[in-house]
This record gives sequence, structure tokens and C-alpha cells, in this order.
Amino acid sequence: MRGMRLACVVGMIGQIICAPRVLGQGSEEPPLNPFLADSPWPMTHRNPYCQASSPLPGPLPSEVTRGLFKTRTLSEEAVAITLNLTPRNNEGKFSIWGSARTRLYKLDGNQGRWRTTGSVAKAGKSEQAISGAYTLLDHEGRLYIPRGTSVVVYQEEQPGIPRSPIKLMNRFALSKSEVLSEDEVIVGMNLTYDGWLALVTNRSLVVVMNRHTGETTSLRLNPEEEVSNSLAVDENGGLYVVTHKKMYRVHWNGKKLSVSWDSLYPTSDKPMPGRLGLGSGTTPTLMGTGAQDKLVVIADGEKKMNLVAFWRDEIPKDWTPIPGFSERVAGIVPIQFGIPERERAITDQSLLVRGYGAVAVNNDYGDHPTDSWSNFWTILWSNYKEYAPYGIEKFEWVPGERKLKSVWANSTLSVPNGIPSMSAATGQIYYLGQHEEKWTIEGVDWNTGQLSFRETLENAIKYNSFYAGMEIGYDGDLLSGTVGGALRFGKPSDSPR
Repeated sequence: MRGMRLACVVGMIGQIICAPRVLGQGSEEPPLNPFLADSPWPMTHRNPYCQASSPLPGPLPSEVTRGLFKTRTLSEEAVAITLNLTPRNNEGKFSIWGSARTRLYKLDGNQGRWRTTGSVAKAGKSEQAISGAYTLLDHEGRLYIPRGTSVVVYQEEQPGIPRSPIKLMNRFALSKSEVLSEDEVIVGMNLTYDGWLALVTNRSLVVVMNRHTGETTSLRLNPEEEVSNSLAVDENGGLYVVTHKKMYRVHWNGKKLSVSWDSLYPTSDKPMPGRLGLGSGTTPTLMGTGAQDKLVVIADGEKKMNLVAFWRDEIPKDWTPIPGFSERVAGIVPIQFGIPERERAITDQSLLVRGYGAVAVNNDYGDHPTDSWSNFWTILWSNYKEYAPYGIEKFEWVPGERKLKSVWANSTLSVPNGIPSMSAATGQIYYLGQHEEKWTIEGVDWNTGQLSFRETLENAIKYNSFYAGMEIGYDGDLLSGTVGGALRFGKPSDSPR
């Protein structure tokens, strides 16, 4: 087929696996995982490295100021943390999956308009909303959703047809011998480069699961260590898990799991307002491709947090450890959001990474109760001045100096609770923000931190992102889950494309 690219990887047992790719990749892109759907956003945080950045274009500031982009919301159940996009079919049409708290819905995302094409109650039960937040779509068109101690699998009845109904394909449960207690649930999910589901529970059980049969292999890290984020995956069998105490690299060789290394990081056992758990609030994010330095980065669990980088693979032989930290820690720098004297800096949104750059947003909501019900209201009201956090900061790894440094900070911008994204094609960061208590869609220059555009919405709960990620879709569209359902910021069907 003309214009088709093939992505090939060597599987864990030596076989060469190739899959057609239509999006391609650049030098800063992680290796393509051929088992993921070939779409702009097939999984939470977009790719197995969990970077939340994209080579595809989002809105240009000039297009927004000319009024070419419009906002539309579709009323569905709140909140889909991830909206999974399917590949385009032979007619150029695609679907969008949304996994909400108790329901799964599907949208037809074509002709510059979105229409709901189906909604079903999610199979299984889970009292914890975080079990089901992380989802992925594979290259066979199957959507995988954690639900308690199970993984539920859905597909379109007619794969690739947006108007096709939703079909429950399978439900794979962890064995009772693998689970410690009734309150243990699957939290994070990723996809290995040999096509297995990679899972982690809140009690630090790491699992790889055959996505066709449900066969599992598992490894318990430490049942006393809590996990409240997803996990990252590299092309060499590395699974990266952060607990509220340690950063781990777990190795998958196609048959068994083993711990390659672990490292303590600065953290606190004190709950923070708005945080979903203790310790780091960020999914580990991988930095560095090809011949670059290979790192995994997180924001730590301190009251005034730091950005921490760990050597992902072999520690350089001439490496001098940072005093007071394990040899595995490659760099650490305070996150201050442009205000060095601040006493507290918190984030519960995973880091946005492109190349050697990493962006963190502030989620310090002030002094409020930290129980789960209070956190719900804190996030719901996070656009109001009594709660709204301010600050975005970008950091870079400097390979020649082997250190992390802050390159800019903007203390005037507010990203209340959503995960930002970034387009390498436009050099813009995108997110759902707030300004003067009204929800906004904003673009920020990746290189300078200056505001590029602000599309003001309303002071309306339906625009609240409630932990969802901003995503870059087809044709420059932005999309995000919200309390009101699904939000699209794109060009109407009669606009030039």
C-alpha cells in the first residue's frame, strides 16, 4: 500500500514482528509498539513510554485566534480519563472509546462532528474509580479495561465500523491465589512490546497477561507499598513501577518476571489534598531514545516536590552518585513553578515528556481535608479561587553535564486537574485550564512557557476535566474527557482542513 510504513520489533523469543504503521515516527518518538492500535491516541498517556506528547499537529495559535476551532461537548457519563481513538478505516472513518466510572461509550468522530453510537454498562464491579482509568486499544481493535481484579475486553461488533454496536469479548480475572485481599484492584495497564498486557495493582502486584487467553505471570514487589499510578514499558522488557516508597524496574523476558533494580526516592506518608494516593502522583515516564541517555522520571512525594530521574538501564561506569541518594538516581531538582519561596508544590498529573524535556503542573489546592469524599469536592471545585492551583514548569536533562535543570516556569497559568499534552509539530502544550474561575482551553509555547492562546469556556461543571488527559487527535483536533462527557476542540466540517 502506498505511503505505508512497517514497524518491526524482535519479540521475546526471537521472532521478528512487523505491523503496518501510517503515522510513522521521528527521532524523539519511542519505538512503535506494533501491538497497539495505529492511531493518534491508542492508550492512556499515548504511548508505552507514557510521555503524553505527540508528533502530530494540534491547533496553531493563529488558527484559534481566527476562530477556526470550535468547542463541542457530548453529554455522556463522567469521566473518561482516556479517549481511545481507533485507526481510520478504508473510508477514512474512526471511532472514539470512552471508559467512564460505570459505563463504556463509543463515538463516531467523523465529518467534523461527533455522534454517540453506543453505550453499555461495564462488566464486573469495582468500588475504586482508579481501576478502569487506564485503558488501551490494540491493533486488532480490542479495548482493554481493568475492572477490580479483572480485565474486560470489548470490540465493535463490526470492527472498524464506527456505527457498529459495542460487543463484550472477554473477561479475564486474576486468580484468587494472586490477590491478597478484597480491596486489591488493578490500577495501571500498559502493553509490552511482545504483545502482553502489563498490569499493576494497588498492592504492588505486577502482572503480565496474555491478552487472548488471560494466562498470567505475576510478581509481588512489596504488599506494604501502595501503587496509585500506571506503569511505563520499554522495548527491552522493562516495566517501570513507582510505589509510595520506591521506583522499580521489573524485567519481563517472555516467560517470567524479575526485579532488575529498585531505588528509594524522597517521599512522605502524609496525604495531600487532591492526591489519589501516597508518594509520587505521577506515572513513571521514560525519557531518551536511540543513543540518548536512557532515564525514567517522576515527581517525588515530598510536600515541596522534586523532579527525579533514574538511570533506566546500566549505570555509567564513570558515574559519581549524588550525595544522599542511591546510585540509581541520575538527577534531582526542586519543582518551584517560578516561586522559590513556596512551601508546598504538589502534582497528581503525570509528567509531559518530549525528548529531554519534561513539564510538570501544580496541583496544590490549599489546606483542605484529604479523605476521599473531600478530595472529590476539591477536584470538582478546583477552578474556584479558594482551590485553584497555579504554575507550570519545564525541565531538561542536560546530557553533557548529566543533570536536570529548570528552563522556564510560568506561575500565572492554572491547570486545575487535567493532564497536559504536547505537539512536536506545532511546539505547543495544550490543556484544560482555568482563568478567573472560567474553564479554558489553552496553548503554551513549549520552548518559552508563554501563553499562546486562551479559548474561554464557562464556569460550568461540565467542562471540568477531573483528572482526564488532553489528547491530540486527527486533523489537529484536541479532545478530553470531562464531567460533562467528551469535549472536542476542532474545526467544524465546513472549515478548511
